[in-house]
Amino acid sequence: MSILPYLVGAVMCVVGIGLGVGGFASRRKAREASAWPTAPGKISAAEVVVHKESGVNSKGHHVTRVSYEAAIKYSYTVDGKLHHGKRVGLADGSGGKAHAEKLVELYGASAEVQVHYNPADPKDAILDPRENGSGRQFVMGGALVAVGLVVLANGPALASLFAF
Repeated sequence: MSILPYLVGAVMCVVGIGLGVGGFASRRKAREASAWPTAPGKISAAEVVVHKESGVNSKGHHVTRVSYEAAIKYSYTVDGKLHHGKRVGLADGSGGKAHAEKLVELYGASAEVQVHYNPADPKDAILDPRENGSGRQFVMGGALVAVGLVVLANGPALASLFAF
């Protein structure tokens, strides 16, 4: 009997649980950032930046991965000191084109915004504390745990799939 299905199922469960814990941590950070004080700010630049990453896949074919980032820059003043920021939310800003375009439209150049800043370090600031990616982490983590549990429960029946 092969232990490989059990190993694969266990790894999937551990990774899924890790994603779920990360999602809870992201949600906690978002709650904390929502309680940060705010300062009036002004958008100085807002554009969609395209990132292209080229490489070779496992079949030897040249592939290009494209992601989009909403590059938002803003300034705000806390206790008479001018600060500059570029974080919209707590999550990484790259991803889909539609999302990046929506953020650029929402935070257009010269727009006036409320900037949430960390009172312990006013240079640490964001525009939207809800933008944290925790929902995706929960879904991916839950899916991995579910599939991992199915693999663990059906280990003997799946052993033939893992035979080399």
